[in-house]
Amino acid sequence: MRSRNHALLLALLCGGSSAPAFGQPTERAAAEVFVEFSGGAIDRDMATVVEAFSAESRILPTRTYTPRETTGLCTILDSELSLAPEFCTTDIIAAVRSLNQKYGAEINPDAISPKQGVVLPDIKVTVTEANRIFDLDQAEQAQRLEQLENNPSWRNVITRKETDLLSRQDKSDPTLPQLDQLTFKKTAWQFQISDPSDLAEAEFLSRELGNLNLSIDVERRGGFDKAAHSLSGYSANDHYERWCIDKTVVDAEGAYADLAGSLYETRDVVSCEGEIPVQPEVVIMDQAISAHPDLAHALPASSRVAPAQTDHLCKSAPFDRTRDHGTLLSTIVAANANGYGFRGMEPNARIKSFVWDRKSVTNTDLKLFIRDALTPAQPQVYLFASEFAPYTPHPDQNASEFEIRNAKQIWRRTAEGNWTDQLANDGVRLKGGLEQEVLQSPMLLVASAGQAGEGDEGREITWETPMAPQNLGDHDKLLVVGACTDCNKETAALWRQSNRSNEAKRFVSVMAPGGGDIPTYLANQHVGETIGGTSASAAFVAGLAARMASCYPNNFSARPGRLKERIVLASRPVADTVAISHLAGGVADPEVSMLDPRRTWLKLKDTPVRPVEFVKWCSERLKFAEDETDARDSLNLLTTRRLTNIEEIGVVQQSVLQNAGRSVVRREAPGKAALPEAPVASVRYATDGPECAVSIKRMTDLFLSQEIKTSGDCNATPLCE
Repeated sequence: MRSRNHALLLALLCGGSSAPAFGQPTERAAAEVFVEFSGGAIDRDMATVVEAFSAESRILPTRTYTPRETTGLCTILDSELSLAPEFCTTDIIAAVRSLNQKYGAEINPDAISPKQGVVLPDIKVTVTEANRIFDLDQAEQAQRLEQLENNPSWRNVITRKETDLLSRQDKSDPTLPQLDQLTFKKTAWQFQISDPSDLAEAEFLSRELGNLNLSIDVERRGGFDKAAHSLSGYSANDHYERWCIDKTVVDAEGAYADLAGSLYETRDVVSCEGEIPVQPEVVIMDQAISAHPDLAHALPASSRVAPAQTDHLCKSAPFDRTRDHGTLLSTIVAANANGYGFRGMEPNARIKSFVWDRKSVTNTDLKLFIRDALTPAQPQVYLFASEFAPYTPHPDQNASEFEIRNAKQIWRRTAEGNWTDQLANDGVRLKGGLEQEVLQSPMLLVASAGQAGEGDEGREITWETPMAPQNLGDHDKLLVVGACTDCNKETAALWRQSNRSNEAKRFVSVMAPGGGDIPTYLANQHVGETIGGTSASAAFVAGLAARMASCYPNNFSARPGRLKERIVLASRPVADTVAISHLAGGVADPEVSMLDPRRTWLKLKDTPVRPVEFVKWCSERLKFAEDETDARDSLNLLTTRRLTNIEEIGVVQQSVLQNAGRSVVRREAPGKAALPEAPVASVRYATDGPECAVSIKRMTDLFLSQEIKTSGDCNATPLCE
């Protein structure tokens, strides 16, 4: 149960009630309602909840409280509902008076006598603290922080403020963000619904009343059967065959990063911040993880298994989707580099597990876990390879009034009145408390795109797709990953079964291995063949994100939008037209992603990548050849963040747009330059060195640290060598 798992729960109930004791299972319990109040309008929101949930159906359970001596209502609300005296306003007093009138009692708020008593909600009250991180480098967040601090009603709930959370790090670095944290009180009410006929009305009210500071989650008993909503698994690669089947290799390991491939190598130029990389934490919300030797340093000490000393040959076993899925994800993320077995995307990572495949687990459990697990000053990435609890289904022909009213808040209808599998409006996907917690947190959530059944084509995800969190993929905090086939080859393509974006390309960012052969450790330290899916793809990217955040914490810690943007920009362009049409980027690139984001990088053909100082573009536009099939005749170079030229694909330009406060990477379809010999940009290899010009023909990649809108003539500038 949610509150029993929450360390800070304070049970403040007392007094008699005809209802069963809270927390004791009852045959008739149909759902639990979890209401959270925060901010400076707790009194108004509490009053609204009391009035709405105690209407004719009387969903809100009640009890009669009798004080020992005549007492004012505000004192009672403070002791019984944890409502501080400053919030005992006319709104909440009127709501409690109305509640008593429904039960035939008139009360005097100034004098509640022991003989009469007062009817109160029969709820469990939780008083906790919540943290919110504000990046002052972002104007919208800085303005929000100022508004809260200057709001008189918020001052009553703000308990403390911490400034510059990353001050212990090198402040001489101009890319280090200014992060301030507000800690404020949250009050939660929790109660049960016994009558199943009240469920529809409760769900309707939860959506109608919810706002930024009031979340109402109605969790039906029985939880969420994850297996019914997620299809994933994988098969073995060449290393698995050699190591576990043919047994021709003993002391060797297969690097998961190699399955993704790379446009070029960068390891010789990667230099992380500080002498010792910061250990990142990857929070995996999935099945329980079976410990094995290659996770010896990633799991808590109590879960570790000592590494094998002599026998490095694997023991094969079948992959069990219901048992081995969480182990698969953790192995891809953090398997140790120990000379045999598998090397994860970030062997230095620490794994934190939240078991999500139990039917009793709910959205609220996950919301509280995310809130409590956040460590803003430490690199942290979240991995989720499933879906949040699904939306209430369409009503049938015998639906009640509230079932229909609730459905209208969620689902779109055709002109004929038929329900469709599309959300009613853009606000539906933002209504849940879990969704709000994710979008307000300072972490990057990497989620799998999901996939269709065998032989079917994946669906297009948009804001109206009833799949959470995937339908939040246009937000900076969410990075949704699809699966590719032949990921490390020129023929890399979007896996047919993988879900993808529509042509707007905002919701699924990149693709990673998952549509082909991927091995993993299983339970009991065996190794097994697995079946393809996007869960592994998300694990690849989560591990990569953790590695990037570990190497460059000043740039990426608690800045999920910047981390997501960099992963998309660094992804490898592909020739696959389906991927070009349905992804924001290409194949996640473990090498290029590790380039220092504070510097501009140039990769010439037959020359290692090197840092440069960007001087100017040689013209404002890059003209395309006349035989191009699309309608474009040129690219606007002044908006460029990355310009890539791959012989088999063409010239690919990327830019970063700001849309409603979110960063959107725009990757143009490939084209052929009309004048490939002509210089496109001028750079310096050293700050005080001479300029040299870069031509498209000689260039493989020009990756800018920021957008530069300077242009000028480069005809007299010698070409870079």
